[in-house]
Amino acid sequence: MITILIILLSNVCLQAQDLIFRQFPTAYLYYNPAYAGLVGKHVVHLNSKYYGIENINQGLRPSISSFLSYDTHFSDSLHSVGILAFYDNESYVFESQHLGGIYSFNLIYRENLRFKIGTEISYNSKSIDFSRLILPDQIDPQNGVVRPTIETFHHGDVQYMDTKLGAVFKINNLISTFSVNHILSPNTSLIYSNSTIPMSFSGTLEYYFLFFPEYFVFKPGFLFNKQDIFYNYNLLLNFSLFKHYKLGLIISPSSTFGWMIGIDFLKHWTLFFYSEKSISDLALANFFSYEGGISYRFSK
Repeated sequence: MITILIILLSNVCLQAQDLIFRQFPTAYLYYNPAYAGLVGKHVVHLNSKYYGIENINQGLRPSISSFLSYDTHFSDSLHSVGILAFYDNESYVFESQHLGGIYSFNLIYRENLRFKIGTEISYNSKSIDFSRLILPDQIDPQNGVVRPTIETFHHGDVQYMDTKLGAVFKINNLISTFSVNHILSPNTSLIYSNSTIPMSFSGTLEYYFLFFPEYFVFKPGFLFNKQDIFYNYNLLLNFSLFKHYKLGLIISPSSTFGWMIGIDFLKHWTLFFYSEKSISDLALANFFSYEGGISYRFSK
């Protein structure tokens, strides 16, 4: 059995600095802990992303992210658990590490009705190397040279705990998800000031139209993220042909454009590639992203 998945993706609005808005569009456990154990099997998921900003003045500033997760559902019970680890090196200046433990529970588990909630508690670490950072006030507009600021910093780091809550609701062919991130609003200041991450909200709403279940299934939906004044939203259009081939579209007023292709093979494996690039002429910097990943699902 081979399943081919193609997704065209575009995002809207300026993005918040919170990595929840951009990282790993196919790693659902990263966004909503209620997904843990949803497929009823052991699932191992690995992503790796290469992304950056191409600016006229600074040139290419690449970044690297990696994500690894495992989740499972305990048979003959309502409980599921998971663990995930995340590493991000942004332009060789900022580093972020994330290690989280997940627990989810089926509040309602029936044939046509399912309500699942989940929570994640995580340990996070962020650091900055000021020796690699160029601030706008360091650039002399007359000759373009970089001059030192009055106060010199060498390195800053912060560690903090955080948590999130999520829910997945399914009734017949309707599926809805919702998650609340950064419930503790942790202080992430790297120097002196009190800088907290505001709570963010994510959600999806999708519906299956089973016109000819053996040949054609249509699943439209809506996706949104919101944090403070930052937000993005997308229209989801997914198609399934002959149960083996799937086409997906994610459409919105765009500042970036992306696409993804994935293949299911050997019953247990999924391999995919994802690419995203900014297309707005108003952008001062051009964003690009290349991502690859693989998932393995197996029973006991």
